[in-house]
Amino acid sequence: MLNFHTQLTPVDLSALDPDSFATGTLPDSLAGIDIGIRPCRSNGPNISAVESGQKLLIHNYGHGGAGWSLSHGSVLHALSLFEDRHCRRSSPITIIGAGVMGLLTSLYLYERGYRNLEIVAREFEGITSCRSTGYYAPLAMSLNSDKQQAFINDIGFTTFTTFQAIQQGSHPLFKVGISPVNVYAGTGDHSEGTLETQTGLEPYVAKGLLPEPELGEIDFGNGQKHVMRRFQTYFMNTPDIMAELTSLLNQRGIRRTQKNINEFSEINSDIIFNCSGIGARLLNHDNNIHPNLGVLLLLKQPIIEQLHYIIYTRYRSPWSAPTEDNYIYFMPRGNGLLGATFIPFNEGTDEAENMKQVRRIILENKAFFGT
Repeated sequence: MLNFHTQLTPVDLSALDPDSFATGTLPDSLAGIDIGIRPCRSNGPNISAVESGQKLLIHNYGHGGAGWSLSHGSVLHALSLFEDRHCRRSSPITIIGAGVMGLLTSLYLYERGYRNLEIVAREFEGITSCRSTGYYAPLAMSLNSDKQQAFINDIGFTTFTTFQAIQQGSHPLFKVGISPVNVYAGTGDHSEGTLETQTGLEPYVAKGLLPEPELGEIDFGNGQKHVMRRFQTYFMNTPDIMAELTSLLNQRGIRRTQKNINEFSEINSDIIFNCSGIGARLLNHDNNIHPNLGVLLLLKQPIIEQLHYIIYTRYRSPWSAPTEDNYIYFMPRGNGLLGATFIPFNEGTDEAENMKQVRRIILENKAFFGT
């Protein structure tokens, strides 16, 4: 039985020609194409404390596409491993990496009384954390056991309750970028159309942090309808959150140094938080790290205020190959964002392949939204 019938404003893709990108110019309805690399790790993220010579290394990397969804929980778990060593608050501490993990680590350390802090990173602008999509759900990871999944659930629950506090205005430090949103996911198993989809939100429903999903129909008002499940979660406005984190760093005078670190021995301090993401493959000699390619289309949607919903569903359009497992992935970040791809062991250096993915994304989204 269908429990809802919801009229949604469709994403307008009428001006997007999937074959126009061969000219090298972007159509007016597209703000850009974002090629991003997720730092996946085949055995799940590495959140651990190890002693190497005179140095204490706290690792926190390898979250794949779930970095934001696991952010606060991962950082707080890493800090608990660190503080089990009873380090002095005057000790110099270096944080490697300027993504969400590195910035949050620095701020949490500062709030706990550690003042001798320095963030070292190869770059501080335009990094992956600034360009991430914003759908709260721990997905796009490589987990190999129920034990790993249970650990991911635990740190995810911590992040989720932190986001609750931020959204409700009760968090003592963080204030912006979190808002509730509906997520629509497919249920069918057909030759075409929406397919059964794991959203990553199922453990949160089971724990009672989120309500049970409802089954119903979305209607785009143009003849295009889909039967889907409706979940609730949080939308994370990642550019706004990163701007807030940077502002808080500036207010506290936390030092930042732009430098590429190849070996831990290059760091003078004896306490190092390694939040280097994809860079951990070389820095920590971790061959379990691999790139996972994401291709995103940044839209110009003049009616973005009417598009506050997320579509996350497996989908098979008339253009999909029978063996392809493609996704419709829309969210209202900026003026709208379409994607995504989850292509492991791909660094995004093949421009022709990237444009092939762009064409596929446009065709499938046109079919899904009916525009």
